[in-house]
Amino acid sequence: MTLQGKSAIVTGASRGFGRLLAARLAGAGANLLITARTADDLDSLCAQLRPVLRPDQAVVAQVADSADPDTGERLVAECLAAFGRLDVVVGNAAQLGPIGTLGETRPEDWAAVFACNLFGPMRLCRAAIEPLSRQPGGRIILMSGGGATGPLPGFSAYGASKTALVRFAETLALELAGKAIAVNAVAPGVLDTAMTRTILAAGPGRVGADYLTRLTRELARADETLSEALALCAFLCGRESEGITGKLISARWDDWRQWPQARDRLMASDVYTLRRVVGRDRDFAEGDRS
Repeated sequence: MTLQGKSAIVTGASRGFGRLLAARLAGAGANLLITARTADDLDSLCAQLRPVLRPDQAVVAQVADSADPDTGERLVAECLAAFGRLDVVVGNAAQLGPIGTLGETRPEDWAAVFACNLFGPMRLCRAAIEPLSRQPGGRIILMSGGGATGPLPGFSAYGASKTALVRFAETLALELAGKAIAVNAVAPGVLDTAMTRTILAAGPGRVGADYLTRLTRELARADETLSEALALCAFLCGRESEGITGKLISARWDDWRQWPQARDRLMASDVYTLRRVVGRDRDFAEGDRS
């Protein structure tokens, strides 16, 4: 993959997966606008990246909160002012939100989660559409997490916001089909991040023993999962993924490296999307009308 001469926005870039992905894109030659809420962490990342940048590359850091209504337009404007173009948008910033049953959480906590996890990426994408469409090959990657693929008791705000984000990605992909902008959602898998550690610290009484056991088991493979998640995002930024759009892709469990060979069949199907399971899908004939 080469992104030389191209520019990318990565939100939530100061730590965890976002930080490593920013380094990966910089290594591929991209100019970067990196954002997070903490200036010190952004400064640290800039210092880390400078030695690997080519003379024609630059990294610009912007302190920003994805939940703020003006953040999306401001980031796109800053990127265009710095680099003159925008080619890749990665919506990585997210918050876990309240842990507990619906009765134990507050509506205002839900509002904060949706402001960051859904409305923030929506506003960023809205501001990015026009500059992304100026040249072919625009890419939008939205990080969904496992909350979108099944119910997670105790994490209803997070799960609902991430499920909405995936459906937003699917819908936006159809709306932008004529503009050569690919939009995909990525489930990176269980990574060793601050969010994961917060869940572990909550304990079985709050998050459930079965889920905690599953999380701990997957965390043992975190290095392998991280490598796959970074590789998937790099793949989605590059030419090889041309024409693949509107999909929810699991870095760990989907054989996405083979998808270009079956691109037409893949895109003609609703596989790797959010869809309702009906009776005929599970040999439950009593549930469907003929």
